[in-house]
Amino acid sequence: MLVYLVRRIVVMLASLVAVLGLAFALLQAAPGSPFSGEADRLETSRERLAQEHFVNKAFHVRLMDYVSGIIAGDWGESLQYPQRSVWSIISHHLPYTLLLIVSSLLCAYCLGIWLGVFFASLKHRFFGQLMVMWTVLAVCIPFFLLAPLLQALFGVQLDLLPVAGWSSTRGSERAWVLPLITVALPLIAWLARMSFSLARSYLASPWLRTGQAQGQSSLMVLRSQGIRPLLATLLAWLSPAMGMALTACVVVEPLYGVPGLARYLIDACLHRDYPLLMGIVLVFASLSLGISLLADLLSTALDPRLSPGFRKALR
Repeated sequence: MLVYLVRRIVVMLASLVAVLGLAFALLQAAPGSPFSGEADRLETSRERLAQEHFVNKAFHVRLMDYVSGIIAGDWGESLQYPQRSVWSIISHHLPYTLLLIVSSLLCAYCLGIWLGVFFASLKHRFFGQLMVMWTVLAVCIPFFLLAPLLQALFGVQLDLLPVAGWSSTRGSERAWVLPLITVALPLIAWLARMSFSLARSYLASPWLRTGQAQGQSSLMVLRSQGIRPLLATLLAWLSPAMGMALTACVVVEPLYGVPGLARYLIDACLHRDYPLLMGIVLVFASLSLGISLLADLLSTALDPRLSPGFRKALR
C-alpha cells in the first residue's frame, strides 16, 4: 500500500504540472495581454507594467518562474486587484466554495443512495420507471435554469427562503438552502440512478437471494449485506461528482451571491488576470486529484478486493 501511495502522489504531482503547462499554453495563445484594454494609459506605461509582471517573457521562462514561485510559497500578485495577493484572495474565499461543495456531496450521497436502495427494494415495475423519469429530468435541467426557478418559487412566490445573501454570520443559514439544493439535486439524481441499478443487480445475485429465502425483506437484505459493496462502488464516482460540483459552483455562486471563488475565476478570465487564474486552477486541480485519491482509499477500506495487492494477485 505504501508503494501505491507513493506512486499515486508522484502521478498527482505530474498531473498538476501538466495542468499548469496546459493552462499556461492556453493563456499564451489568447490574443492581447492583461494591459491591452487600458486605453487611458500611455504605451510606455503599458510596457513597463507588462515587464514588471513578466508578461513579455518567453513561455517556458514564465512557466518555470511560476512553478518556482509556487514551490517557494509566492503565489504572485493579482493584476485585477492590485492591493491583494493571490493567496489572500484564495484563502479568504475558498472556504465558502468548499462549504458548498462538501455539503452538496454529503447530501447527494446520503439522499441519493437512500432513494436508490429504497426504490430498488420495491418490486413493482412502476417504481423503477418513476425512478428513471425523475432522475433524467433532474439531470437534464441546467444549473442556470434551475437556480432562477428555485428562486422564483421558494423566494418570490412562497416567500420561504431568501434568494441571496449567503454569509458566515449567525442567522443567515436559511440563505444556504437554495444554493445547496441547486448544486446537490443533479448529483442526487445521478447517485440515485446508479445505486438503483446496483441494488437491483445485487438483489438478483445468489448471495442475497439466500437472505430473501430466509424471510428477510429486500430492504433488510440490502442494508445488512449489500451496503458495503454498494458504497465501495459509488465512492469511485466521488471524483467525477467533485468535478460536477465545481462546475456547478461557477454558475451557482454568482446567481445566489455566494462569496466564493467563482466570481474571481470569471473576472480573472475576462481581464486576463494570469496569476489569479493560475492560482484558482491550481487549487481546483489539487482538490480534484486529492478527492480522487481519497475515493480510492475509502473504496479499498470498504471492499478489500479493490486493494492494489488483491488486484495484483488476480493477474
